[in-house]
Amino acid sequence: MRITKIPKVICFLVLILFALSAQAQIDDPYRSLIDAAGGVDDYPDADIVTVFDSTIVLVEESGLSHTTIHTLTKMLTTGGAVAQSVIRLDYDPATNTIAIQKVVIHREDGSMETIDTSAAVDKFAPARMILWGGRMKVIGAPDLKAGDALEVQYYKKGFMIAYLESEDESRYIPPMRGHYYDTVIFGSGYPIKERVYYVRTINDRPLQYKVYNGNIACEARFDADYNYYTFSKADIPVYKSEPRSPDASDYLPKVVMATAEDWPAKSRWFYHVNEDSVLNIYGREMMPFKVTPEVKKMAEAIAAPYKTPKEKRAAILHWVAQHIRYSGITMGKGEGYTLHPGEMIFRDRCGVCKDIAGMALTMFRALDYKSVPTMTMAGARVEEIPADQFNHCVVAVDISKEGIKSDNLPGTKWEMYDPTWAPNSMDIWSMAEGEQHIVIGSEEGEPLRAIRAYKPEECAFTINSNATLNENGSLTGKLEISAVGYGDARLRRTIAYNSTEEDKWNRYRSYIASLAPGAKLTNFSHTNLHDLNNPLMVTLEYEIPDYALIYGDGLHFQSPAGVFVPNTTYLFIIFYGVDLDERQYPMHIWAPQQVNISETIRLPRGYKIDEFEPIKAGDDFAFFNVKLEQKSRLLNMDYSYTVSKRGIPPEKYPQVKEIVDSMNDFSETTIHLWRK
Repeated sequence: MRITKIPKVICFLVLILFALSAQAQIDDPYRSLIDAAGGVDDYPDADIVTVFDSTIVLVEESGLSHTTIHTLTKMLTTGGAVAQSVIRLDYDPATNTIAIQKVVIHREDGSMETIDTSAAVDKFAPARMILWGGRMKVIGAPDLKAGDALEVQYYKKGFMIAYLESEDESRYIPPMRGHYYDTVIFGSGYPIKERVYYVRTINDRPLQYKVYNGNIACEARFDADYNYYTFSKADIPVYKSEPRSPDASDYLPKVVMATAEDWPAKSRWFYHVNEDSVLNIYGREMMPFKVTPEVKKMAEAIAAPYKTPKEKRAAILHWVAQHIRYSGITMGKGEGYTLHPGEMIFRDRCGVCKDIAGMALTMFRALDYKSVPTMTMAGARVEEIPADQFNHCVVAVDISKEGIKSDNLPGTKWEMYDPTWAPNSMDIWSMAEGEQHIVIGSEEGEPLRAIRAYKPEECAFTINSNATLNENGSLTGKLEISAVGYGDARLRRTIAYNSTEEDKWNRYRSYIASLAPGAKLTNFSHTNLHDLNNPLMVTLEYEIPDYALIYGDGLHFQSPAGVFVPNTTYLFIIFYGVDLDERQYPMHIWAPQQVNISETIRLPRGYKIDEFEPIKAGDDFAFFNVKLEQKSRLLNMDYSYTVSKRGIPPEKYPQVKEIVDSMNDFSETTIHLWRK
């Protein structure tokens, strides 16, 4: 063996490196936390673990908030390192500002690398449909590897919802001046060792708060000048996503907080912030709901053919829904809570939900219907703490002098209208929005309310299936499909959302193709798509060679309608998202559903059905049943299923799973006919 002497200079450099490495480990204030956070063996389902996530919020008397966010994230896998290698912080320059204060990579070997924050770039944020000028600050964390940890600290001033622009710091003050509110979720798709949220408010602005969906440690203190609140949770596990879950705020641990007094106070603010606004749009002053001669003339023309106020409002709602495109563009002052003037929306024919609602509201007022804007939350609960928990805007109309009762908000004087969800729908309020919470903006102040729950029969499909089975096994048939409520809206949109006749045919060809190999759509027709006073009916005619298997003295086949329904998931919404054997979180299907099928198959002469036991599955929450009987040459089948609620709690999911599995099994069940 040959021994080579190591030069003294190299030995010296190695000693220096060891010394520097040791010093770096000593200097790293978070090394013990990073090491104690664990590794990939501790979190086999995660790519990263958050070592800590700290938020400090200091709220001024005006409501202006100064927020410092400090996080430390450990990379468990290469995939996690790649995903974290670019830091992106979104902001809206009209209402908040962000400054990156610190980015440090804590290497696995104990060394630290500080990233120059001046290298951050400021770009327009990607956007789709809503183009309000959102921006992002982006900075890279180079050469991240599994085992490294990334520390990020940044400062944010203001709030995230766009509102009224101005040239000074007042643009960062929240719309409800003097108040602060937030909803903080303690959980995500990766583990968190510790999450802390700290808020300081001035002494005469105490914070209401409540914990939902789990346990979060809370502490409240005060002195002569300030109130101090701390919310924290340690060892937060991974919350795995499940198909068709509702918004995460409905089931993850959260704190909802607000300094506002109650919902009536929020209601009065929302009323006045819109009613009293004067906006400078396109170089001149406009008010949100001012009725111009052009708007009044159009509203009167739309309503003229109808007799009752309810019919007239429905006509206006549908005109707005069909003619105002959902497209949010930067329109100057007035984003966020403030509805843009009806005059502007009437001219531009586009806007987001609040603008579409504002157009309907302005037209209602043109016909002297007392109407006001309303906040709601699509797809999630709103809790009783009066924080901003809304993502949608609709219209409330006072019907107290019309001698009618509200259908969607019973027991009140208000009838609710939503033109954003009304395109190609018969309803004034989508039945996919049942049980949603609302706060109506009124001068008197309104409480938190909820739209009534809708029944399955209000969203029901009816399918009449008629077919003829020939002795050679071929099948010719016709499906007549109609629906009410949310079912009608989905059926109508299979046509409305396909612009050409070829597109429509291709969509329905795909539905018929699911019946069997070689199935061919021979004719497709529908009633008047634009008649929103009567349910749509779609008729599909088809033929399938060799549909039945000829074996011995028998013909063997499946029910065409029984095959059609589980394979047409756009219409029959319960047939996707039920792959799990059990669920930890709720399932959200937007609307209850009922499907009733009557099928008649004309049989070739001389054949008789084998014994067929009726099928029943499910229970009170969801159920399915099917029965067959033969009368002479006619085979009659009655087939139905029901899911009774839009929200499926985990304990009711087994019923839903059972009926879906039973329906899928039935679609593959062979019906046997034997020659007498």
